[in-house]
Amino acid sequence: MPKRYTSSRGVGSITYWRKFAEHRLVYLIIAAVFAFGLVAYFGSGPTGSIGSSAAGMHGSQSIATVNGEDIPRSAYDRQWDQMKNYLGSSNEVQAVSMQGMILNSLIDQAIMRAAAKKRGFTVSDAMVDKAIADMKKGPDGKPVPEADFERMLERQGLTLDELRQQLKTDLLAKVLQDNIVESQKVTEQDLLQQYQEARVRHILISTSKLPDEQARRKAEKIYEEIKAGKDFATLANQFSDDPGNKPMKWDPKLKKEVPAGPPKGGELGWAPLSRYVPEFADAVRKLKPGEVSPPVKTQFGYHIIQLEAPIRENLPKDFEKNKARLLEDLKRQRGQQALMKFMDEARKTAKIVWHDPSLQWRYDYARSNPNAMMMGGAIPTGNQDQLIAELRQYVAKNPDDGAADIILGQMLYPQYLVAPPGPQRDKLRDEIIKYYAAGLQRTEDPEVRMTLGALYQDAKKPEEALKVYQTQQRLLRWDDTPASKPMHVRLERAFKDLGRPDLAAEEAKRIAQLTEQEKKSEAEAKARALAEKAAKAGGSNPATGTQPAQTGTQNASTPAPANSAPAKNTPSASKPGANTP
Repeated sequence: MPKRYTSSRGVGSITYWRKFAEHRLVYLIIAAVFAFGLVAYFGSGPTGSIGSSAAGMHGSQSIATVNGEDIPRSAYDRQWDQMKNYLGSSNEVQAVSMQGMILNSLIDQAIMRAAAKKRGFTVSDAMVDKAIADMKKGPDGKPVPEADFERMLERQGLTLDELRQQLKTDLLAKVLQDNIVESQKVTEQDLLQQYQEARVRHILISTSKLPDEQARRKAEKIYEEIKAGKDFATLANQFSDDPGNKPMKWDPKLKKEVPAGPPKGGELGWAPLSRYVPEFADAVRKLKPGEVSPPVKTQFGYHIIQLEAPIRENLPKDFEKNKARLLEDLKRQRGQQALMKFMDEARKTAKIVWHDPSLQWRYDYARSNPNAMMMGGAIPTGNQDQLIAELRQYVAKNPDDGAADIILGQMLYPQYLVAPPGPQRDKLRDEIIKYYAAGLQRTEDPEVRMTLGALYQDAKKPEEALKVYQTQQRLLRWDDTPASKPMHVRLERAFKDLGRPDLAAEEAKRIAQLTEQEKKSEAEAKARALAEKAAKAGGSNPATGTQPAQTGTQNASTPAPANSAPAKNTPSASKPGANTP
């Protein structure tokens, strides 16, 4: 439980942020939200269109007011249009998550601008000049012709002076961010601590299950029992709220979570201290082997920690060689953490007034999402139960927002899975069915549709389940890509369960066709690879770039014909899972 700032593994490690930036999909998403390059400057800056001052700012609709600053709808609409280009096809849950990311970015930028003004920060002319120089670069990094740049300004209804003035406002958030990051001081000792490893046990009393004061008193009572001689591991198995202490798995026959192995006695094993939250790691460093700490408060709750062996250092072989770069990485990491902490506090005091409830719940959903780290928060900050109550009221008043129905059903679904058989579980299932059915009338999400079919089966309504699966079957007829094969496999199994061998046979036939298509695509890809290898082996004249003359007939290594298209590879959208911090 204390091992991560978020569900992302090793977010506190020294190499995390560098590797994070190297992840292409994540990089594109972050780029889409925060920096669309030229498009962002011209159309989707934090305060909306940069041309707003010259193109009708007063006529644009505000979706929210943050610390007195209006956020125009154009800011959201333009960023979402850009994001859709990166996302391609996605399910409704993913789309809402990305919409929430955009809203979170817009709100956070406004919060940072207000904080920057309060601290007396300003944007220098040099920063504006650099921003404009960057805007004048094309996709290849080379400057675009000045005439093209002027035409772009004209299309936005902007003069150069108006652009400069708007950038003076928009870049305030970056000034604050840079100030927070650059103010971090790191030493070689700080760096060495990043490579410390410890073997510990812990008992967590979660503040998500008990009020803070009750959790603290319970932890102190357990600590006193340990001091009195009671076995740490036994108490951990009895009281710890760390879900990792009691491995569980889903039993499809019993339809509930069952133990996947014996309890771990609070054992966390050897792990870098940099992967623990700072309060936890600092407490470990103060312990001697065998010692137990008093309750330690973190964002997860109260921890009682036992150090099992001396702390050790595990320096990489190239440490001395790369020390300067590693120090810079650590400074950047600390800066990001400091910025997250700053924003967590700034959000608590920010005055946010929403003017569009359909966007407000999307923002609240993003803030309660386990992926909040992606949006600038160290941990999810929203209240799931509160959001569920909010959405129940919202969908009752806004029946046309199908996404809200689906998200509400998605949030209730984990409760249904863990509920014991009985009236409460049946009530949850029927409520989820209602929301999913309503949502699918207005939007499409194949994973939700398949889940709806399974819920109807669990409710002993085979006719309704069959209708849902047949609808999914019809929708899949337009998809001839191998990526659709897993869905056909699931449909085949569902039709068999419902006693419809005729429909199952249709799916089996489609699965066979897609399997053959996969084999053919793999063979073509292999042939192209062999052809490329043969071409490289043949070489070329570096002076002229010409290939060696070919004589005789084509052999087995001849490249595939030009009209042999690469296999389509359209990844299917994965169903979001429950992430545990």
